[in-house]
Amino acid sequence: MADYEKIAGEVKARGSAALAVEAAKQEQSQALALFFKRIEFSLGEEINEANPALFEQGLLIGDKVGGITKAQNVFETQIVLAYGKAARCEVNLDSDQSVVQVEMLGEANERGIVVPQKLAFQLYNGVSGVYGIKPCKNSGEFGAKRIAEIIVEGMIRGYF
Repeated sequence: MADYEKIAGEVKARGSAALAVEAAKQEQSQALALFFKRIEFSLGEEINEANPALFEQGLLIGDKVGGITKAQNVFETQIVLAYGKAARCEVNLDSDQSVVQVEMLGEANERGIVVPQKLAFQLYNGVSGVYGIKPCKNSGEFGAKRIAEIIVEGMIRGYF
């Protein structure tokens, strides 16, 4: 005779484990989304600091008129920036891969070719919160504010 009580207990345990895994995934996804919102907020602060400095240095001319601006978000996981007409930058959160990907299209090089600049931060949820690390570089941990600084600095320089 089958031990239905034992079988039911096994099925219940598997269901509980699956629920725990799903809850952990949801918690991770929420932590990454919050970190991305911090990057977005920090980008606003950095832009507010950078544009007056660019104006004072006389750099908001030609294709760079208007300075660095943030476009209206189409997706919650994407931030679009522009530096006048000279550069466009997309910052995307890939929650499944736990990565913030940055791609900038700047001005054409001396041969008239626009070479995209790409940067990625692998995200980790540590004891003190989420932080990013540049893959393939032993450069330490990056908080949301530092990631925003790197993005704005890159837009101004034209490279990361």
